[in-house]
Amino acid sequence: MSRLEPKYGIPGAAIRKLCDKLQVPVPPRGHWMQLESGYSVTQPPLLEMVERETRAKKVGRPRKVPPNLDDGAQLPERPSEPQPAFVELPEPKHWHAVLSKVRSELEAEAKNAAQLKTKHDWEQAHPGRQYPSRERIWGGWEYFCDAGQLLGGRHRKSPVRLSLKHYRRGLAILNMLCERAEKEGYEVRTSDDGSRIQFAKAQAHIAVRVSEKFEVGSRSEVNSWDKSTRQIRRLLPTGRLAVFVEQQGLGHTEVVDRPGQPLQDRMEEIARAMARRYECSQAAIARWAEQKRVYAEQQACREEEEKKRKEVERLAEEERARRVALVAEAENWQRADLLRRYVASLDARVESGGQLANADEYERWRAWALQVAQEMDASLARVGSPIRPDS
Repeated sequence: MSRLEPKYGIPGAAIRKLCDKLQVPVPPRGHWMQLESGYSVTQPPLLEMVERETRAKKVGRPRKVPPNLDDGAQLPERPSEPQPAFVELPEPKHWHAVLSKVRSELEAEAKNAAQLKTKHDWEQAHPGRQYPSRERIWGGWEYFCDAGQLLGGRHRKSPVRLSLKHYRRGLAILNMLCERAEKEGYEVRTSDDGSRIQFAKAQAHIAVRVSEKFEVGSRSEVNSWDKSTRQIRRLLPTGRLAVFVEQQGLGHTEVVDRPGQPLQDRMEEIARAMARRYECSQAAIARWAEQKRVYAEQQACREEEEKKRKEVERLAEEERARRVALVAEAENWQRADLLRRYVASLDARVESGGQLANADEYERWRAWALQVAQEMDASLARVGSPIRPDS
């Protein structure tokens, strides 16, 4: 099975079912390994074809099996849904200026893909030798095919997401959309991050991008060390392009290729989608403006309430400070009165005949003590002492 799978591109389970259907005896596991090792094994004899009784099976929904395709093969057509054949558009005579950067990037990637293909074919024809090239080639052809031969938008947002075979048609459709938008009064520009093509008018805009539909398949890869086979996931380009018209905010319209109705013949439908999404963008901008106005009013109310709250706190703090100062003033008055009474008691003692150790020192101390009492007593600044009439 490890030899038949990569040769015919059919899974081992499918080969066994086919052998069972044709009544071909399948050798037991290890049969071919024993032959290669030199052991004598008996070949199972072919059986006579026996007409088997067919049983009616319950008809149900068919299980979708991913196709197993080789490198470069196209997706097989489905009997129930044939793949449409989309004709490539001729290259436009005049390209829109906004597409110059996208075109140059895709052309560079397409050139690199062609070099990858040339390198891959040369290495297959000359195994074990290094490809003679002085140009810088990045990537590998196998990995490029596994990613669906995708150009642009592989690891980042891009206005196009197209395969190597159909990127020219996608660019031509995008160029038609840019010309149609300019005729309808839109300003064609690139978004700030370069991920979308925008059509702007007044304060609103819409974004447009072109993408290709891919299907998931697989390929078989044989390990060169142990000859084991594994299935590698592979994206298969279908050629079906889709135009996405995105509005500001959430919401978009998708217009996809149909059999007999390619995108280049459905410009009127895309134009209607653009007009509808532009109206949605205007409604979104009006809604955001109203929300901004309401938020500004609420913010003004919150700021006014905060201002009032801070004013109340300031007045309360001032009242607390005044009360603390009042208590401190009364306490200082009490201490000043205590100092004056203390000095007066000493003066009375001196007048009654008390002995002074140093009269000059006492006078200086007495003046200093009365000065301290006067500085501590703030009541004189509020109400002065009564004026005594001359006797």
